[in-house]
Amino acid sequence: MTEAEFDALDLLEELPKHLFLQIWEILDLHNIVPSGLSIEYLEYLRSLNKINQQNTNHLKNVEEILHEKDEKTYRLEQSILQYNKDNVVLEQKCKSLQIQLSNNKKRTGFLFSHYLMVRLNK
Repeated sequence: MTEAEFDALDLLEELPKHLFLQIWEILDLHNIVPSGLSIEYLEYLRSLNKINQQNTNHLKNVEEILHEKDEKTYRLEQSILQYNKDNVVLEQKCKSLQIQLSNNKKRTGFLFSHYLMVRLNK
């Protein structure tokens, strides 16, 4: 079939089935029907076209779902990266506080020993 015949068939397929069959019979009576095409074959093509349309719609739905999941995955990845950055900052603060605590312990020990020496020397 030529491209024009496929285009004409597409237009016919958009009609309700009873109109499609009536037009097809008229075309067949006047020998306008493309050679080798039977009404059964055209019905088969119509059913394939409907299945193709359903599959196309399903594919669009799946693509939308995947796009939403991609967005959610991206947001989750960003949250994880931020969590990791926050974690590094907290680890650095913790190390700083540990160093301060160690220094304070040393200083407290020194001050306490100095206090004892002063008390004992009196």
